[in-house]
This record gives sequence, C-alpha cells and structure tokens, in this order.
Amino acid sequence: TRQSAASSSLPPVRLMRGLCLLLQACIDADPEILLLENALQTLTSTMFAWTVSSGPLQHLQSSLGTESLQSQAEVLRCFEVLAETFRKQVL
Repeated sequence: TRQSAASSSLPPVRLMRGLCLLLQACIDADPEILLLENALQTLTSTMFAWTVSSGPLQHLQSSLGTESLQSQAEVLRCFEVLAETFRKQVL
C-alpha cells in the first residue's frame, strides 16, 4: 500500500538528523569534500527521491504519524544546509 511504501522509503529521523550534522561538518571543514566523486549529486538525487516518494506532507501528517513527517522535515533541512553553499548544484 501507499502507507507502507512511504514509511519504508523515508529513513528514520535520527539518521536524517545525523546526515544534516555530517553535511554541515563537511561544509564547515572543506566544502570541496562533497564535490569529490559526485558525492553532492548522489546526495541530492537520493534526498529528492526520498522527498518525492513519501508523497505530500498532508498525507504524511494524516496517515503515517509524526515520525514520517519529521523525517521529511529533516530531509528538507539537509537540502537547506546544502543550498547555503551549493546553490547552483542543489537547485
């Protein structure tokens, strides 16, 4: 069903929070790290797939609970972290 597909497609909230912190640490240390071996392109395409496959926010909020909604919010926060440094590549 759509509910099980959406819940399995989004990583857990804790993992997404960790990814946001890792991205910020990489950017703070040396933004070029994320440009090596297409890492930035892989990250953005994977995060985009997570965001799209989970469906609209209204669907997450009403049927899957706060865990999935929080996971999607963390994915969007990762996009924000990346966009601060890599505007062209993320957009």
